[in-house]
Amino acid sequence: MAVIISFVLGACKVPEKYSKLTKEYLTKYNQCAAEGDWDKGKEYLVKLINLKEVDSEAIVSFIKSNETDEALCCNAIEIMGDAGPGSGKKCVKALVTLMEMETNINIKTSIIYSLGKLKSRQSVEPLKKLLDNDTWSIRIMAEDALKNINNKK
Repeated sequence: MAVIISFVLGACKVPEKYSKLTKEYLTKYNQCAAEGDWDKGKEYLVKLINLKEVDSEAIVSFIKSNETDEALCCNAIEIMGDAGPGSGKKCVKALVTLMEMETNINIKTSIIYSLGKLKSRQSVEPLKKLLDNDTWSIRIMAEDALKNINNKK
């Protein structure tokens, strides 16, 4: 699985400055979460969201290494959904890859929601595949995400 993610994200290089900051803020957020200091942790999430670019590969690694902590994963996915114009395409590729492999329903719905927020045409076909999913929440989230993409403004 890690090989697939690395291959897909290989062309998604982020300038070293933003990659370093992404990793630093994720590490600090994780430390705050482990200590139960959610207010301080939120500050690092805000810093991440406010970066000009986020390193989607670093976030994917963070998600995979913390996949037993649903809240951490969903917050990291939200960061990609809030990515600015510089990171949007890179995050879409990462999120689509994660979405196709994810089995946790809550994490998968977070991914779908974030794809809808990014409003990228790249995610339309992968999202359409979910309209026939066995899980009703996945189907509803995919439908909403597609509506958001089609109402691009």
